[in-house]
Parts: sequence; structure tokens; C-alpha cells
Amino acid sequence: MADYKRSAGTLIYIDGLPVGKVNSFTRTREVSEEDVTGFEDVQGTAPEQINVLQFIAVAVGETAALGGISLEGDDGQDALSDAADSGQIVVIKQETQAGSGFELTGFLTNFEETGEIPGTYTWTANFRVNSKSKIGS
Repeated sequence: MADYKRSAGTLIYIDGLPVGKVNSFTRTREVSEEDVTGFEDVQGTAPEQINVLQFIAVAVGETAALGGISLEGDDGQDALSDAADSGQIVVIKQETQAGSGFELTGFLTNFEETGEIPGTYTWTANFRVNSKSKIGS
């Protein structure tokens, strides 16, 4: 049985290694758009005629952000840090308690460790998704 208590109900793996003490995970999709408004895209009649803006999507991108509490000797957290240091392409698997989620392939754009409370360190990471596949139901 997976230890969902270690990771706030969502398990995170990097290249197959579980990442401990994950307390946040966010996937974000961004759409870039282009204005394609033409002279024919108008509303009303002269002199009160106005352009009605028309846009199309020209690019879609995705990122993931995750964070947690640092654990000494956690292989998954060490792998995240190593991936950020090297810029290597890795697979991050995000799995919910129901067994669904995604495998995200890409690279870390940053990894930050912060000491806040005496003896407690937290970490955050941002990940650029180049491809993804759905897992589970």
C-alpha cells in the first residue's frame, strides 16, 4: 500500500523514485494567442461601428510546481535536486489515491531549499512539461 500520508494524498515519483513529504502539487496549462482581427470583424453600423476582437490559440504549454518538507537522505528529493543541477530530462509521475494521474516528461526549471523554522527546511521545484501521458482510470 502506498504511503499517501507522506505526501498529502498525492504520490510523486521522479524516474521511479518516490519523493517524500510532498505537501503541494500544481499543474498549470498556458495558452498563447494571436490577434487575427480583420476589417470584416465589426459590429454595428457606421459611425458607431466597432471591431470585435478575434483570437486563435498558437501554442499550449504546461508546467508543474511542487514543494514539501526536506528529508535527509530521501532518494526522491535528492533526484529532484540532481535533475535541477544537471538540466536532465526526467519523468515525474503524479498519482492520486484513486490511482489516476499523469506521467510528465520534461526538466526542472528551478529547485529551491529554504530554512524557515529551526531545524526545518522546505523545498520547492518548478518543472517544464514537454509531454504527458495519463495513468490509471
